Amino acid sequence: MLKHKILIVDDDTRLLSSFKRILSARFDVTTAENGDSALELIKEDAPFSIIISDYKMPGMNGVEFLSEVNKRVPDTVRILLTGYAEINVALEAVNEGNIFRMLQKPCPPKTMAKALVDGIQYYEIAAARRELMEKTIQKSVGVLGDLISLVKPTVYGRISRITPYVRHICREMDPPYLWEAVTGTRLSMIGFVTLPESIVEKDLAGQTLGPREQRLFNEHPSLAASFIEKIPRLEEVARIIAYQEKCYNGTGVPEDNVQKDDIPLGARILKVCLDCDRLTSWGLTQGEALNALAGKDNLYDPDVLGHLFSTLGESPAFNERKIYLHGLEPGMVVAEDIFAMKGEEVIKLLAEGQEVSEMAIAYLLRFSQEYNVNQPFKVLETTYCKL
Repeated sequence: MLKHKILIVDDDTRLLSSFKRILSARFDVTTAENGDSALELIKEDAPFSIIISDYKMPGMNGVEFLSEVNKRVPDTVRILLTGYAEINVALEAVNEGNIFRMLQKPCPPKTMAKALVDGIQYYEIAAARRELMEKTIQKSVGVLGDLISLVKPTVYGRISRITPYVRHICREMDPPYLWEAVTGTRLSMIGFVTLPESIVEKDLAGQTLGPREQRLFNEHPSLAASFIEKIPRLEEVARIIAYQEKCYNGTGVPEDNVQKDDIPLGARILKVCLDCDRLTSWGLTQGEALNALAGKDNLYDPDVLGHLFSTLGESPAFNERKIYLHGLEPGMVVAEDIFAMKGEEVIKLLAEGQEVSEMAIAYLLRFSQEYNVNQPFKVLETTYCKL
């Protein structure tokens, strides 16, 4: 069983050595002599279960340090050691650093041991709750994405095409932000469900929308965001969705004063990838689409655009083959439209470019019981930016 990692920060090297000697039998102990060194360790090392900091240190004090820890790794349990019993220190510790416990120096071994046991228990309970919440959210996102793919298969084809690029660009620019950006992309077109089919078809075909149609189209990001923000821990995802049609110079929707780097990074990445896909769907090559985007002064984040140039310059490895319905597996991408037919009735089930999910497979199998499904059909298996 792996030991819990503990970081102890104090400018007293003898005290650090003593702590390390006493605690190393039960914990994986790391030490630092000041807040700046400790923050570097937090950036480079694996997550710490508990961080213990002295209050009085050179540079930033313990409360300032633990407040910064709270911003960077909020799940880590924070304990403050202080030789000062003033009430203002206690209040500052609780209000600024969100401290789990404050211990007065010199701290008896039994008191320290109890604080660590309680801290580890708190950390494990919080981690279990977080894992349960994340699994619940991931399943909810998966279900919502599957529903979009079934209700609007042509729309979801666009999502399937751009998601690998969003993932790749975000990995290059801000890896910790990856989950929010990819989830925002997968749910970005929920608002399309509310649009008349004529508007959806015009957008996908690159046709100009009339004033009323454009007004309805402009509402789809805010409608989707208002729905998603009600799901716990998806507030940032909702902001990405709300700002997906916002240009870098501040034009577009929503109509507010947000511009440039104040626009969520995920939305800036999504905007570039969406517009590039629109242009290639309308008949331009990838090179022509990229040049067209670059020629629109200040509409796109130049850093994001540069990363898209770099991403599309790489050669994805595709394996195209024909398979029957029962050979379909999650993660494959259909390379042609899949239809269900009965007499003169024809229903498009999946659109070219759509990534297949377990729900989509069940959907196809159900239709195949009553309808003729065109098969075998072409699928792509790609090793590039695989999700």
